[in-house]
Amino acid sequence: MKSAREILGENLQKLIDYKGIDQSELADYLGVSNASVSYWISGEKYPRIDKIQKIADFFNVPKSHLTEEQPSKIQPNVKKVPILGTIRNGDPILVEENFYGYKYELVDYLPNSNVFYFQAKEDSMEPTIPNNSFVLIKEQSEVKNGEIAAVRLNGNPEITLKRVKYQDNVLFLIPDNPKYEPIITNEDNQVTILGKAIKYTLDL
Repeated sequence: MKSAREILGENLQKLIDYKGIDQSELADYLGVSNASVSYWISGEKYPRIDKIQKIADFFNVPKSHLTEEQPSKIQPNVKKVPILGTIRNGDPILVEENFYGYKYELVDYLPNSNVFYFQAKEDSMEPTIPNNSFVLIKEQSEVKNGEIAAVRLNGNPEITLKRVKYQDNVLFLIPDNPKYEPIITNEDNQVTILGKAIKYTLDL
């Protein structure tokens, strides 16, 4: 019978291979050394419970996919979702040059369209979206009144999140945080809608 360390090591290696990543990417995410991940994969050591949860979060799988024996031919149906940084002018949104990392999501919980993650870097959408959270965006050029969108202003490479409101043929960008003022868009303050915010995650 395989030990718990051997089971976790085999499952971890399968997930790394399936995602096509280098184990150093996982080590960086966990804040551990590359050697620690190697020990886990080889079955020499067993990670702490909190690390197991973070590994499961990284691959977006239940902890049981790490701690229990899995059928050899069955792997979770996951998608590698890019984390979008700044956008170079003239580039399409979803090109490698604009990415600075990836997160993994179960395909069953994603829309049937292009998606990307964006990390909120300011508090204008608090309390709805906490600062430093990762927001999943469905790529689309229009959103409905009252929905939260990822937008660019005047071709600025930086992305921001705002609630969209249409009034008398004018588009307003409304922060949920009352200490910020709404942004009125016009010919001198043009907006590009990149997509609709679907959900957020926040790493502890």
